[in-house]
Amino acid sequence: MTSSHSVRQGIRAKSNVIGEKIVTSLFQRSTLAMAAAALAFTGIAHADNHAGAPIQYFINKFDGEAKYPADLESYPYLNADAPIYGEYISGVRGGFNDFNSLNGRGDDASGLGLLSDSLLGGVADELDTSYGILAETIQMPKDRSWVIYKLRDEARWANGTPVTADDVKFTFDYQIEKGWPGFKDAYAMLESIEVLEGNRVKFSFTADNTDRNAPFTIGGETIIPRYFWEERDPQEIFLDVYPEGSGEYRISEHKDEDYIVYERREDYWGNDFPWAKGSANYKTIRYRYYNDVTTLRNAIKVGEIDMRAENQMKAWVNDYKAEDIPAVAEGVLIKKEFDDNNIQNTQAMFFNLQREKFQDRRIREAIGLAFDFEFTNKQLFYGRYIRQNSHLENSQLEATGVATGRELEILQELDAKYPGQLPATVFGEQYSYPETDGSGNNRDNLRAALNLFAEAGWTLEDGKLVNADGEQFSLEIIDSSPDSERYILPWVENLERLGIAAEFRLLDTTQWIEKIRSRDFDMTDYVYRASYTPGTQMRYYWSSELAATPGSIAFHGYESDVLDDLIAQLTSADNREELNQVAKALDRILTSEHLVVLEWYYNKSRMLYWDKFGTIDHSDDEDFLGGPTTGWWIDEALDISLDERRDAL
Repeated sequence: MTSSHSVRQGIRAKSNVIGEKIVTSLFQRSTLAMAAAALAFTGIAHADNHAGAPIQYFINKFDGEAKYPADLESYPYLNADAPIYGEYISGVRGGFNDFNSLNGRGDDASGLGLLSDSLLGGVADELDTSYGILAETIQMPKDRSWVIYKLRDEARWANGTPVTADDVKFTFDYQIEKGWPGFKDAYAMLESIEVLEGNRVKFSFTADNTDRNAPFTIGGETIIPRYFWEERDPQEIFLDVYPEGSGEYRISEHKDEDYIVYERREDYWGNDFPWAKGSANYKTIRYRYYNDVTTLRNAIKVGEIDMRAENQMKAWVNDYKAEDIPAVAEGVLIKKEFDDNNIQNTQAMFFNLQREKFQDRRIREAIGLAFDFEFTNKQLFYGRYIRQNSHLENSQLEATGVATGRELEILQELDAKYPGQLPATVFGEQYSYPETDGSGNNRDNLRAALNLFAEAGWTLEDGKLVNADGEQFSLEIIDSSPDSERYILPWVENLERLGIAAEFRLLDTTQWIEKIRSRDFDMTDYVYRASYTPGTQMRYYWSSELAATPGSIAFHGYESDVLDDLIAQLTSADNREELNQVAKALDRILTSEHLVVLEWYYNKSRMLYWDKFGTIDHSDDEDFLGGPTTGWWIDEALDISLDERRDAL
């Protein structure tokens, strides 16, 4: 978790969900040869038949207006006068063996995103708008069949040469033709890329593309310098040379498996633009690596690192007590929870829905009833976690109560279009998991589970849950995290009480990934990112196309015309209210189908940090969607006095 702390958290949407390692490591698609050929266009297009399409300094997902003017000096949620001072030290578990973030193969060094810019960037207090970063202007017709980005004249690579439209085209050509397969799949909607006069680049989309967010996806991609990458194999794993980009930082030094240091570029071309004022406030950023989480936790206690986001409740409660750590007692090491009002990621146990035994939704529901969240929460999490009942939890997108209005219309239209494919329960109260008393005696839910199994043809005989042929129901849960054993084993015990031959297998990460890629599993624990505009994400997680593709992130294998239809509606929604209602319908169907067993979330961020930071309180800004440390800086006086204050404890 500590490695996710960013000097620009919530400020610039520089990478989208399909660029994350946890996702790309599972992609194995090798199609798109036709698209790759189409993108082989070279030279500059002189014809310019784009008259009438508006040219703007921003892009809104629903053709709305921007919150901020073109001549904005700085963002109000940042301190534009924050000093660029000091070294921020972050702790990372594990190691690294690669400076190449393009291949999806190696263990990337932390912080590589600091090297680069993108065409567009989001802001922390505006949901549906992005502003130009490398792009000075964005031109796009109403049907969004193409988009033209004009690059800023000021934009420069770290070596001082201009960032050009040719670099942008190269970024996509290079990775589509030579990079990891996930990149190809992500940009299957591209018909062509053309370099135009005036340092402009045009992206044209395929005729069947219905994703209105395609210009955002393009705009959020990291742009790479042709001069550095052209002669380099994108599949290469390397540490012998430092990659370059156009961002605020450059790599200054590293030691294999030990640390990597980034230094703030005084000559950064964007220093006078609003996104850079008050965001990248550290003169240097150092990532230190630790072999295990225990050592990492000790590192924050003794001051080897400056900040840690603690993701384990047990450690948060027990490992940082004020009575055990004088620095915490005196407020020199600050232990604080920040409210997290953002949409929550989905943490769940996923079924392999290509297996026959999971085809009946009653069986899936029954297995979910065997998970006693209240007992787990009480015994392991100190009663602090919240049961997740939605795939879009803690947002205006989650389904609640009984569907009404436009959401109901969408469900009725789907029911008429796909007779018999919607569960009847979608027209009733939104499903939520029945609560237990937390004692561990999950009798009522287990009885309900047995009734569901009986309806599906499985009965309890001599302590075994068997079908008409006398075959016992078996279930294996796999995972790669040792921490998961604590909450999965009690679940396994409840499954055994149902007469199921259940077991849990802890695998190393490589084994787990291979099992998921080959779909050689029954159930596994997984977390996927949520989004306020979830069309692209839901396509990757739930579309039939990817569910049928071995190695894709839709490793559950579930194919559904209904979900495909809803995903298409999400990506084509032309206003926020329509998108919200479609998302609610999708959420309602996902939960009613019991395609996963939802687990829990926590609506706070748990942070430990030494008292050396200048901070900004965002708690009163109801529009703020950034992280709790967005815009922080190192206070020179606090930094200088920190050692003295620690020594005095």
